[in-house]
Amino acid sequence: MNTFIGVVEGGCLIQSLPVALIESASYFSATEQDAYRTAFEADMINLLIGPLAEAKYVALRDSESFTAHLVNINALHYYGGSSDLEKINDYLDVFIATKSLHEQKLSEFFSKAFHL
Repeated sequence: MNTFIGVVEGGCLIQSLPVALIESASYFSATEQDAYRTAFEADMINLLIGPLAEAKYVALRDSESFTAHLVNINALHYYGGSSDLEKINDYLDVFIATKSLHEQKLSEFFSKAFHL
């Protein structure tokens, strides 16, 4: 049975531990590496949920549609998401070494956050 414990500090599960450090440290097991990756992903999805909630509130208030096609990642800047998106980009810089995969992962996280 796996037991995971998460500590939220400042609204995030992981404060500033780069995945590159986790992957290069032989003292972390594969299970521990997966747990840190999962925490990074959860943090990024959590950061997207705030501006998405604000966008949904505005859409409902104005009797407008709220779909993932109408509210995209870039639109989150208009709903207080600029600093959240900046932090997500910082996370992606340490989470994924290949820059070309950043957009793909960000899109995946946005989709997951939207469906929450």
